[in-house]
This record gives sequence, C-alpha cells and structure tokens, in this order.
Amino acid sequence: MRRSILNYPKVSVIIPVYNGEKFLEEAIKSVLNQEYDNLECIVVDDGSVDGSAAIAKKFVQVIYLHQDNAGVAAARNRGVQKASGEYLAFLDADDIWDIRKLATQINYLEENQDIDYSLTRHGLFLAEGLNELPPWVRTHHYEKEMIAYIPSALIVRKSAFDIVGNFDESYRIADDSDWFLRARDAGIKLGIVEKNLLYKRVHPQCLTSQTDVTQKEMMKSIKASLHRAKSADKISVIVPVYNGEKYLWEALDSVLNQLVKPFEILVIDDGSTDSTAELARQYGECIRYIRRNNGGAAAARNEGVKSATGNYIAFLDADDYWDKQKLALQLREIKKPGAANMIFGMVSQFYSPETGEDFRQHYQCPRQPTNGAHPGMLLMKRADFLKVGFFSTEYKTGEFIEWYQHAQEAGMTSIFLPKVLMYRRIHPQNHGIVQKQHTDDFARIVKEMLMRRRKKEADG
Repeated sequence: MRRSILNYPKVSVIIPVYNGEKFLEEAIKSVLNQEYDNLECIVVDDGSVDGSAAIAKKFVQVIYLHQDNAGVAAARNRGVQKASGEYLAFLDADDIWDIRKLATQINYLEENQDIDYSLTRHGLFLAEGLNELPPWVRTHHYEKEMIAYIPSALIVRKSAFDIVGNFDESYRIADDSDWFLRARDAGIKLGIVEKNLLYKRVHPQCLTSQTDVTQKEMMKSIKASLHRAKSADKISVIVPVYNGEKYLWEALDSVLNQLVKPFEILVIDDGSTDSTAELARQYGECIRYIRRNNGGAAAARNEGVKSATGNYIAFLDADDYWDKQKLALQLREIKKPGAANMIFGMVSQFYSPETGEDFRQHYQCPRQPTNGAHPGMLLMKRADFLKVGFFSTEYKTGEFIEWYQHAQEAGMTSIFLPKVLMYRRIHPQNHGIVQKQHTDDFARIVKEMLMRRRKKEADG
C-alpha cells in the first residue's frame, strides 16, 4: 500500500549512470514501484555513449540530466543540485531497491527526528551470466546481509547533507567512503534500519572491482579524517547569565544538542542571587562554571573570552536558544576560502509564555525572522575578536552595536546565513528589549562613531 503524499515528505532519488543500459531500466523501475510515492526520480547521465539516455527518457516520471563525463561523484552532486525534496536518496544504476525501502526508512526518520541519516542492510547477487564470485568479493560478504555503507542504502535529510557537503569529485571510486567519514566527523547522527532493503549486483564492471584504486582512495579518505580529528575546530561557547534559573537549562541544552559539538561551554554567572549556580552545576563536566561579581552582560562576555581556550567563539544569552544546526552551518561557512570574519544568521523572536497582554502591547514582537546582528548569533575566530577588542562596559544597552561598529572599522567583514539559527525570547527580564527606551546610550554610540569617521577622513 502506497504512503499518502499529504502526510509524508518529498524524497529526491538520484541515480547516476555511465554506460549503464544493461541494468538502468531495472533500477528505475525499482524506484517508481516503491510503496512510497511522494518522490522525484532524477537520472544523471555522466556522458554515456550507449543507450542509457534512451532508457531513462522512456519514463515520463524521470527527470533526465546529461553532463560531460566527470565521474560518479560529480553526477551525484548534479542530482543534489536539482533535487527539491526534504530527503535525498541515492541508487547506483546497477542496484535494485526492495519495494519497501523508501517507506521503511522515511517512516523511521520521521519517528526519530534526532536521526540525520539512515542506512539499511544489503545483500549481494550475481549478475546474469556470472557463475562464481569474482576475487574482489569476500565470500562472507556474499553469504551474509551486512550494513551497507554505500549511497544506494542511504537516505539523508537535505539539511544534514548540506552540513556534510557534496561528494568530493577528486575521488574516482571512494567518494562515498569519504562522505560517510565526513558525516561522522561532522557529528550528524546515523540510524540503522535492520532490514535488507537493497540488492547490490555483482558484475565485472563494478567500480569496486578496481581494488588498487579503491584501496589507495580509502587510505586517502582515512588520512583526511585523521587530519580533521587532529586539527579539530575548537568552538568556545560563552553563556553570560544573571538570575537566569528560569530559562538557562533550555539555552544549555540547545548548545549541548548541536550537530557540531562545542569544544567547551563557559557559563559566566554575573553575580546571580537565584538558583542559577545550582542549575549550572547539575551539568557537571559538560560546562565550565565561572562566577564573578555583578558587572553586566558585556563584562561577563569579556570574562568568557578571556577564559576561552578554543580558536572560535560564540555567545548565547541565557534566555535564548539555538537551532541544532547553528554551529555546523556557521563553521562550514567560515571555513570557506575568502570567508567573512563574522558569521551571523536569522533570528526568530517569540513572546515567553508567561508574558501578559499589557506587556505584549507595549513591546512588539516581529512576526517574521530578521537578520541577527546580535551577540547570540555571532561565530568568529577568537583571534579576530581580540583584534577588534572587548565589549565596552560603559553602556546600559547597545554595547554590541558599538562593538560591531568597531569591528567594521577594523576591516572585519560579515555575512548573514538565510536560515533561522536562534530563537530570542521576549519577556520582562530581557535587558536588551526593555532597556531600549534608554536612548542616551544609542546617541552616544552614534556620536562617537561619527567622530571616529571624521577623524579618519581628516587623517586621509
């Protein structure tokens, strides 16, 4: 029985093919005959010179793409670029799916929202005309259904795939092994469906039959993984808090649940008189708890930067919380060649449940997400932050605006990712919101900025 289109998300199935006319039709049919019907089937022809194109074009349901021969990794990436589904699935043109594969795996992922990608077991079968196992196939692999760390067994959330990134096109064969190692190193969560839902064909043209190339590329991917572990990016998350017992747990849980785990979490208790200390200490070694005399959020953030030992820093106010992809997406962006110094994202604001109607009328909550020029949205290198300098402790409000102006004057660049990565709580104890009526600080910040600009212009 087919799964309802209305109740289940769309899956983009990507089939790369190169001279696969012998098996392609059977692969496509195994996709189109799935019990799950909210799917699109994308066949990427990697420069075939046989009848693969004609076979793919026979199926009106198939989206056919052609490219010059560039390898299986490039073909998969081309399919991902075209995909419009919430989930991505892959099938090699010489493999076959069980009719229940998509329905089983999607149901598993929908019921386990903490799982980012799923694999299944698989069985091997000999292609027609092949009477015995080739030497590159181990007998126990043929006789036993094993967990398949291969694309044909993979279903991944598109959001998680974006964090890991595309298949590496420098590999001829082991691009899939490299991707799975990168997924592990990125901290995205794997779930196994303990059913044989994939049938992998053994035939003389299998890429894995090229054992010398396979072994060489496997060593390359393993070395890359070891290098990533050795030079792991260390993110220090700084959480200033003052009498934050009501919301602190939600903020800390959102940090601990990040897809990319922070190197350290520093809770800077700014002289709280409630149960903040007791709550923070319940997290044990998961956090570093530092208590100081009350001096304000800016001073607490500065204390955190001074105590941090990571090479990146991020801040989060104790009454806000992050999307689980926040650090992963920002880290990926800041590591790109020529990246901006400061990575932000979108912020969604919400009224805290305990706020009354009078408060909500007085303090407006934007209905749409906004660009998050806010300390809780920032990720940057600690060295770059120190080049700009610490937050000023002279202001009651607006200290981040003042710091951000200094950052721009110091030549720091910024980018805003087009995704909601932080949820900001509006409530009576939110200092940055309820103190907005103190406009003197904002006037001073603007005045001093203009004076610096005029002096710089005067100095040429």
